Amino acid sequence: MWGDYDRMHDGYGFGWFALIVLLVVLVGLAVTLLVVMLRSPGRVLGRGGPDLSPAPAGSSEAALILRRRFAAGEIDEDEFRRRLAALSEPL
Repeated sequence: MWGDYDRMHDGYGFGWFALIVLLVVLVGLAVTLLVVMLRSPGRVLGRGGPDLSPAPAGSSEAALILRRRFAAGEIDEDEFRRRLAALSEPL
């Protein structure tokens, strides 16, 4: 009865090592995903920049050009907001 006890547990020690490796890999993937989400241009989490979502169908050509210039880095965020506000004002 007790003679088979040692043979019954042979080879199961590797399972704990594999579990620890899997846990480290999963935690690493979660951290990487969080960093990518925080650094993405759309800002899935955290504070985002100005709204760069596609413009509504009725928006002007000038606003579209302004969005493209901001996306290309030709103008900074303050200038983008100032010019967008000027375009939104009634004449």
